[in-house]
Amino acid sequence: MKVAFVIRSSARNGVGGDFVQYEETARELKLLGVEVDTYFADEVIDYPQYSLLHFFNLIRPADILRHIDRTETPYVVSTIFVEYRMKQRSSRLILDSMEYIKYLARVLLRHEPRISWRYLFMGHRRSIAEVAGRARVLLPNSDSEGRRVREYLGSAHPLMRTVPNGVNTDRFDRAQDNPKFEGTVVCVGLFEPRKNQLKVVQALTELGYPSCFVGSPARDPHYYQQCREAAGSNIQFLQQVSRDDLASIFRSARVHVLASYFETTGLVSLEAAYAGCNIVTTERGDQHDYFEGISFVCDPDSADSIKAAIRAAYEQPRGALNGKDVVAERYTWKRAAEVTLLSYKKALENETTA
Repeated sequence: MKVAFVIRSSARNGVGGDFVQYEETARELKLLGVEVDTYFADEVIDYPQYSLLHFFNLIRPADILRHIDRTETPYVVSTIFVEYRMKQRSSRLILDSMEYIKYLARVLLRHEPRISWRYLFMGHRRSIAEVAGRARVLLPNSDSEGRRVREYLGSAHPLMRTVPNGVNTDRFDRAQDNPKFEGTVVCVGLFEPRKNQLKVVQALTELGYPSCFVGSPARDPHYYQQCREAAGSNIQFLQQVSRDDLASIFRSARVHVLASYFETTGLVSLEAAYAGCNIVTTERGDQHDYFEGISFVCDPDSADSIKAAIRAAYEQPRGALNGKDVVAERYTWKRAAEVTLLSYKKALENETTA
């Protein structure tokens, strides 16, 4: 079997959970005997040489339409269906309109190398419905995400299979401890309001625990600067950290915080849990499916709630909720690849019933 992976063109910088998902899944599929070539969405693909196309990010339908309109090659989609609503107030129509406007902005600023005229004509919702309707299989990262996709589409898709995200356990098993981060609270992620770092900064400044934020400011430099200005002397910021170095940080840190308004998974929380950190999460998005019983939960709207959850996590010994064992059993990239391969076989059988 030969498969083409197709990911958003903006992932060239190697940043983002979807990039990690695509890279790690491809690596494990190759170990299972699948030939995998990888492309960015703006690249030209020789479709006939592939048994299947595998797209990522259903919320970026313009990237997918330009390909599926040029070929009859069957395809699957890892949905990664982000639905970010500050304080749960934004309607779906507003969110769709925002995505459409963001696409127009990328085109006008020449950040979008190829224009999808069909997307511009159909709009965001109709484009997603068409991409989903023509897919052989949709691959959400959790049952919660799958339900959200079904609700959005308004009808049951003929075939949907949950493929949980995972951890590269080998990387963490071979990583060395980093004594500089012993007893530290860490927060890893791109700086943007969805990740809610500002409230975490405020909570940690009051708590006074040694803390470190790891992430690029490129997506929202103004928000990053707000976080820097609100931070106390107990907080440091790192912009560039390799995955191996991050594994070492997680092996030594005491707590990891991801108090996001929305996550389809929270890959860094999975990694931190496997490395032995006590993790703080929220129930927004799909985190509940992954972290029920192995995390300290906070309300992302409340700095006090975030502070209380961090304090509770910090006062426990590392690994207090046995997160490593749960992640090792349920959430590895090897397991994700195995489920993905089964889904490919179903897709190529053209099965039409769930």
